[in-house]
Amino acid sequence: MKILKIFQENCLPIEVYDEDDKDLESYIKELINIVELDSITILHLSNDSLILRPNKILSILVSEKENIIEVKPKRKKKESKVKKEDKQHEDVITDMD
Repeated sequence: MKILKIFQENCLPIEVYDEDDKDLESYIKELINIVELDSITILHLSNDSLILRPNKILSILVSEKENIIEVKPKRKKKESKVKKEDKQHEDVITDMD
C-alpha cells in the first residue's frame, strides 16, 4: 500500500492511500510525469480520484506500508464512586412481654 502526502501552496497537506502493487520507484516516476504537466489533471488511485493542479504542488511524500494498523488508545475504566457503608450490628427485638 502506498501513502501519498501532497504538499501544496498555502494549504494543509492532503493524505491519500493507494493499493497499487507497483514497486516504489516506478510509482514515483508516474507521479513525476503528473507533476510536470501544465494543466489540471486527475490522479486515479485504487479507491479514489484526486483532481490536481500540478503547478501548485510543492512536494509529494510517498511511503510504502505493508500493513496499516489503526491504534486506538485504551479507555480507562471508571472507578466506582459508590461509598461503602459501614454496617453496624443491630439487635432486633421481636417479642415483647
